[in-house]
Amino acid sequence: MTNALAGKQPLDATLTALAGLSSAADQLIYSTAADTFAMAPLSAFSRTLLDDANAQAARTTLGAAPTTHTHAISEVVGLAAAVNAASGLAQGATNQDPNLAVNQVILSNHANTPDPVWYWHITTTFYSTIASTSNRSQLAIQYSGGSAVYARSQYNNQWTAWARLDNGVPPGSIIHVAGNTPPVGYIKANGAAVGRVLYAGLFAQIGTTFGAGDGSTTFNLPDLRGEFIRGVDDGRGLDAGRGLGSVQAGQNLSHTHAGSAAAAGAHTHAISGTALAAGEHSHTAPRAQNNNVGGGSPNFTTANLQNGTTAATNPAGAHTHTISGTAASAGDHSHVVTIGASGGNEARPRNIALLACIKY
Repeated sequence: MTNALAGKQPLDATLTALAGLSSAADQLIYSTAADTFAMAPLSAFSRTLLDDANAQAARTTLGAAPTTHTHAISEVVGLAAAVNAASGLAQGATNQDPNLAVNQVILSNHANTPDPVWYWHITTTFYSTIASTSNRSQLAIQYSGGSAVYARSQYNNQWTAWARLDNGVPPGSIIHVAGNTPPVGYIKANGAAVGRVLYAGLFAQIGTTFGAGDGSTTFNLPDLRGEFIRGVDDGRGLDAGRGLGSVQAGQNLSHTHAGSAAAAGAHTHAISGTALAAGEHSHTAPRAQNNNVGGGSPNFTTANLQNGTTAATNPAGAHTHTISGTAASAGDHSHVVTIGASGGNEARPRNIALLACIKY
């Protein structure tokens, strides 16, 4: 027995499984598992396809189109939009929010454009995926009313502010405008706390010079409302001891005022009139007896043998004097003078009020 099996093929599981099938016409054998097979009916179409000599004959049997063929753009979903984007043509409605735009090119006057008064061509470049949440950047070109150019970007779902590229004004520049609304690219210099990411260019320029905001996400703008601007001293010495952005209270240069009243009231009085009568008087003379004439000279001689004094002379000499002249000046005096205050609550020159704005 051993000799009889010598040189024979060993038992094969695959062949054994195939041998177990019952053959029939128009049947196709196929594997269902390892060493397991089954049979399925073979249709005339399948027989024809199997009989085809090459791929071209098989495509003919299948009714397939030639290997080279054309399609209309409308037959390929999304192709028209892609072609428009590649050609720089705007897509979608003209009021799209550029914050949410997934079309690469839009035309919009939405509130989130640089200035919704005008229409803007906005081109978006996406990172990794085209989605409204992707990191991306945008370029906006004014479509009506001018040709301004702005750019911005979004990173981690935070947009920067639109920054104008075509005027060369650096962030932090101050202008005054004769209107109530800042121009595009500017905000009011009113001391407000604004976002450090939204106004990244301005924050890089002025930092927290005018206030740190909340200390992490915001910073303060300079507040120029009602203020006169003075150049920082920067070492000149005219306004020493002040830092950039410091506020200085109102002040007048120290000075004095001389106050006096002219002397007044000095006057004179004219004097006129007659002095009282005065000076009337009489004189007596010594006399001697007539027999002693000459004795006790000078004497008068009498004849009645008496001596003594003569009778008094008649009174005479009464007179008056006219008085005229000017009394001495008197009455000169001064007065205490009080100088009253005038003016308002500040020192200021003539001026006109305009809106102060800062470039961001």
